[in-house]
Amino acid sequence: MTCDHTLVVEAIDSGFFSNFNCVVNHLHHSLGLNGCRAISVDWRANRDFREFAYGKPEDGNLWEQFFEPLAFPDRPLREIRLKAYADYSMTGGQAYTMYKSDNDWRAAYHRVFAKHVRVREEIANRVDEIARERLGGAFCVGVHYRHPAHNEGPCPAPPFLKHAQWAGRLLPKDRESRVVLATDVHECVDHFTNLFGERLVVQAGVARVPLAEEQQVHYLHAREDPRTSLGWEVLVDAMLLARCAVFIHTVSNIATAVGYMRPDANMLFCEP
Repeated sequence: MTCDHTLVVEAIDSGFFSNFNCVVNHLHHSLGLNGCRAISVDWRANRDFREFAYGKPEDGNLWEQFFEPLAFPDRPLREIRLKAYADYSMTGGQAYTMYKSDNDWRAAYHRVFAKHVRVREEIANRVDEIARERLGGAFCVGVHYRHPAHNEGPCPAPPFLKHAQWAGRLLPKDRESRVVLATDVHECVDHFTNLFGERLVVQAGVARVPLAEEQQVHYLHAREDPRTSLGWEVLVDAMLLARCAVFIHTVSNIATAVGYMRPDANMLFCEP
């Protein structure tokens, strides 16, 4: 019989929401099984990391820069540490199959997310501020467009022109509407700005790269200047997308997270 223990989820060298979804994955699949009585998160920066660039080693546990510690008052002192998902069906290319299944996964992950995860107050306040100023009362269509060099789907990623076309078709003509855009590509922001004007809601000052620049170069730049602000940016983007009634996406860990943050939103997979 496995002894009671606290499962400590450590950072892997991957993106912000790859790591975040790993935590939610264990809250759903591991908590309460095989002696796991509590879950803790210990995200430590590593100077050898290429993709996990959301702080420096001296910043300590980076989870606590973005979220409150998971609350398990009676957590066992015995710890088991790992850097892996309990079930990989929600991440990477396998997420495509999950998107095409029923929506049971969204409700299941939402239950543990809503019960255990608390975003730091200053980040939640930032999202609320943007929502009050720009989204209040409007029908909102969310769009996530990621650099095609990082595509994880079974087919080539469609261009951002198609994402914009879909968004335009979904905007109602008889009420106030907004398009919420999250992207790491400069040209995508320019195109959406020209197309939607004042109806576009997009974070200013977010780290982005030209479409022609390989994503690996972007990761190299992030590794040279790892900082918690990069985590703030992607977390605020996802939380704003979760305020939308409709969400256009491809395969990504951000899309997966938005899917369970807002399980009643209509997720539309953008395919060629």
